[in-house]
Parts: sequence; structure tokens; C-alpha cells
Amino acid sequence: MFRNVRKITGFVSTLLLFALASPAQLDTGTITVAVKDASGSVVPGANVVLRNENTGIDARTGVSNEQGNFNAPLIPSGSYSVHVELRGFKSYQQSGMSRAE
Repeated sequence: MFRNVRKITGFVSTLLLFALASPAQLDTGTITVAVKDASGSVVPGANVVLRNENTGIDARTGVSNEQGNFNAPLIPSGSYSVHVELRGFKSYQQSGMSRAE
């Protein structure tokens, strides 16, 4: 039944958090998730959910673009988990990600 299911791996291979300078000096950053399959090929069209682990609230949801990337700008600092799903692939989740000081 699951013989043809491919696993999404390494999709958080590019998880970047950058502090953004702003006039109000908000403590925010951008999270970029690169969605790739086990062979390293990009996976467009995957559903991505970023959840703030401190509040339990979904900070951003969206779909990976043609290059397999999902960008979430202006994310408040904190600890986040990411969950990725796409039909035909095994779902993937990673937690404990936070912006480096």
C-alpha cells in the first residue's frame, strides 16, 4: 500500500532566521524552509505549517513555491516547529527551532 510513498527529507535543510531592522526595532525575523525529497530534488506544492511552540498558535501556513521554498517574513522571535505534507509523500515534522541571538 505504501510502496510508492516517498519520504520528504532534509526539507528544513535551509532554515534561516534573520533579524530584520525596522524603525520600531521589532524582534522579528524570516524563516525560509527548503522542501526536498530523499534524493535532494525540490518539492513544489507542499503544505507547510509553522507553529509557535510557546503559544501553540500557527504563525504561518502556505505552500512551497516552484523552487521548493516557503518564506515566512516578520516572524516574532521564539521556538517554532514546522510540519510539511504533500500527497504521495510521507509527512515530516521538526520542532525546537529558534532564532540565534
